[in-house]
Amino acid sequence: MDPVTKIALDVGSSSLRVMMGQLDKSSNHLTVQEIDRVAHQPQQVDGQFRWDLERLTTFVSQSLTRLKQEYPTISSVGVDTWGVDYVVVNQHGRPLKPAVSYRDPRGGRGRAELKELVSEPDQYQITGILPQDINTIYQLRADREALQEITQDHDAKALLLPDFFSNLCAAAWAGVPAESLYIDGASRCISSTTGLLQHGNLAWAPALVKATGIPSMILPPVRDELQVAAEVDGLQVIRAGSHDTACAEFALPGESPRCLVSSGSWCVVSITLDKPLISQSAYTLGVTNEAAVGGGFRASLNLTGWWLLQQLGPEIRERFGDLSWGEIAERAAASATDSPVFEVQTEEAQQLISTLPGLLKHLGFAGDQDEDYWQAIRALVVSMAHSHATSLRQLAQLCDFTGAIYLVGGGSHNRLYTETMEQILGTKLTKISAEGSTMGNLLAQYTVAGFDKSAIKVEFI
Repeated sequence: MDPVTKIALDVGSSSLRVMMGQLDKSSNHLTVQEIDRVAHQPQQVDGQFRWDLERLTTFVSQSLTRLKQEYPTISSVGVDTWGVDYVVVNQHGRPLKPAVSYRDPRGGRGRAELKELVSEPDQYQITGILPQDINTIYQLRADREALQEITQDHDAKALLLPDFFSNLCAAAWAGVPAESLYIDGASRCISSTTGLLQHGNLAWAPALVKATGIPSMILPPVRDELQVAAEVDGLQVIRAGSHDTACAEFALPGESPRCLVSSGSWCVVSITLDKPLISQSAYTLGVTNEAAVGGGFRASLNLTGWWLLQQLGPEIRERFGDLSWGEIAERAAASATDSPVFEVQTEEAQQLISTLPGLLKHLGFAGDQDEDYWQAIRALVVSMAHSHATSLRQLAQLCDFTGAIYLVGGGSHNRLYTETMEQILGTKLTKISAEGSTMGNLLAQYTVAGFDKSAIKVEFI
């Protein structure tokens, strides 16, 4: 019996991976393997932080074209990405302007302008999304003049990244890249990260769209998850969760409420609830309410994560050789155990520790011995664990949550990090898989195909 084969395109802010799932229908055993991968990062171009869209689109097109030749029975594909960023395309799906990263400072300018038109507490009550510089709504406000100009000459749409890459997958499978716009609409989970979606329904908030100053027709209609977005030459393109952390949450067993720590470049601590948490206490704590794949909301705290260490990688390897992240983690864990704990969530602290010498100086290490470096790296990991565990404890108290805590993402591989969190929380963390987003993406696709996700046993090979 041939396996039911599906593809998950897992687009992270440092790598894009093509993952293949093959389900044995007789045993419900799902094997998952990485088929292709490309590293990427935003670059400074003409004064902006931009994603290398040409590199990524070329990679996806070539990868899907090759997969069609090698695995013609692939039945569907789903895409998950990080939130907030978008691409403006014409009626053929071709980008009309550079894809600018959430790390670009223009979001802060847009936020300052927009709060003069709609107060931030009012924005929060409408959308349930915490105002942050990175939010799409502020990017759009900052880009409004360019978008107004584009729509004068083009039938343009602002596609959030999962929908952009879904369209690219459909075009590549059809063998006519960027010749048609196959994807009609914006996926609900990723749309909920924008700060423009009314919580509880599938509609953009008119008052907020007006405040951005963008042409309203540039926003596609919002579509729910767990649906077929397009079908091309035998391949279904599935709305499989769209947002990476929403996909990771969908991979968890059981029903709501449930708690997830998705520990990657960013750390998202979330508890899934039936209704958004939009009280004054939630707003003060910094809770943002993003859509869950199966319905409801993920009351979340978006925290700075492993990019704090990732940015130091080149300097660490220049000094100590070409170490893997696992080797770096072990060397740090083996250094002195009495690590100082310091603030890692403020912009001021992040600037101070953005280089290896800066980290050493911030902690008072001389840097004349190798051990100083490893103690400093250990202190950074321990401080992240303290920050994430403390935030989780505050969120759990607000939600009156006492259940199991699930851990996914690259952070789950770091023994020092997980053990420190467990010590602070006073409970064990249940590790689902470092590949939570991929697992949830694939499980969503199999759910749409009529399979019971709770019966599927997943193995990564």
